[in-house]
Amino acid sequence: MSVRIGTDRLDAEILADGGCISSIRASGRELLLRTPWAGLDDGPPMAGSAAEWHRRYRGGWHLLLPRPLGPATVGTIAQPFHGEAAWRRWRLEPVSATGCRASVLLRTVPLSIDRAIEVRPGAVRVTTTVRNVGPAEVRFGWAEHPSFDAAIFDGGQVELDDTKVAVVPLGTGAFEDRPVATGHARILGSSGVCVELDWDVGLLGRAYVWQERRATTGFPWYAAADALAVEPASQRYDHPADELGTVTLAPAAVVTSTVTLTVHTGRY
Repeated sequence: MSVRIGTDRLDAEILADGGCISSIRASGRELLLRTPWAGLDDGPPMAGSAAEWHRRYRGGWHLLLPRPLGPATVGTIAQPFHGEAAWRRWRLEPVSATGCRASVLLRTVPLSIDRAIEVRPGAVRVTTTVRNVGPAEVRFGWAEHPSFDAAIFDGGQVELDDTKVAVVPLGTGAFEDRPVATGHARILGSSGVCVELDWDVGLLGRAYVWQERRATTGFPWYAAADALAVEPASQRYDHPADELGTVTLAPAAVVTSTVTLTVHTGRY
């Protein structure tokens, strides 16, 4: 199941599978990464959640929660690669031509998640509310994972605070994990498209910058993925393997966060 919202100039598609924003198009141009095998979920599963995630990965924008990193066992509960939320089937509820709600109740931790996704003039706004529905405090991690078509930003850069991260050339890859002060990123290249991300830096105080520009010739990419992701995150990428994360939520407590993706075309 999927829901498409928006206008003739900017629209988005949301999937029930993983609660993923699978598409954001500006004047018909796709901005998000779409792998060649997007939607091809048949066939035997691979051993281990990391391999299985990459076998099925279609690109797009996922919420990574309650553990946005590698697979781990926390207490007695196994947490899959990138966290349970990105693996679950979400309930989708269209609320207007430009808005959709997506919700899921996790089982590895007692958290309910509600995402309100809105297409506004020139922007996609995602407001996420996480509620502790259990009887005890919960600690968890949080990351937003919007993956873009890197070719759009070829020869450009990612601006984070007062630093610039170059978009690497085709055939190479890179990864950085850095603290951020402003909760603002600007991604631009030579195509005439600029994307800005704004988020709650008090909650998501780091940013992962992942680039896979057809660099990996073996599994999982086979030189077929040209990806650039700027991922607001709540903890360091090397967070201990026996912990979910750094966000703490008391019983019945709620935390809400908004990420806004603004698209500029033409001159910027």
